[in-house]
Amino acid sequence: MEINYEYKLKTSNYIRVISDKKQIVLGNTYSYGLNHILHTINRNAGTYNKCPHFTILKNGKIYQHFETKFYSNYLDSEYSKDIISIALENIGEIFEENGNFYDIYNNKYDGVTFEKKWKNCNHWEKYTEEQFTSCITLCNFLLKENKIEKNIVPTNVQKNDISNFKGICYRSNYDSKHYDLNPSWDFEKFKTKIEENG
Repeated sequence: MEINYEYKLKTSNYIRVISDKKQIVLGNTYSYGLNHILHTINRNAGTYNKCPHFTILKNGKIYQHFETKFYSNYLDSEYSKDIISIALENIGEIFEENGNFYDIYNNKYDGVTFEKKWKNCNHWEKYTEEQFTSCITLCNFLLKENKIEKNIVPTNVQKNDISNFKGICYRSNYDSKHYDLNPSWDFEKFKTKIEENG
């Protein structure tokens, strides 16, 4: 597994307090490429601290932005210190109007969408096979390295007791306001693949 360290965050963009991890939380970037990180590095003058530890691009390339022993305010809650966060390059909801598709920034979207009614939306940007494979590899590595239990939440719906869970879950498990990961992710296959490994 190759991890790219080219886009490391400044120390002011995360919390330099060492904490034990009990979860890996998967979410979206809600941007194209590494724009979510570039925006933080270039424009926020060190004030934004909600970035993930890792980003997995659509081509499967993995980027690490800061050390896993530290944490950011990724979940916007006290539980952020307990997690390793991985964001998958994905724009999330795709909206249809007059036969055309648009992303969350109102740009025309020409990609193939995944159609499933969930929450208030019918169309979603798909995750790629390369992302899926890289995510499995990275999660297996992080589970072992951080001695996190190999439990996987099999769904993206909110769970009231999720803060006590030990294993891999999704940002949408924490709060119904989150839409990630979206329904195009193969939750059952991911769970099976992680459990099969060792």
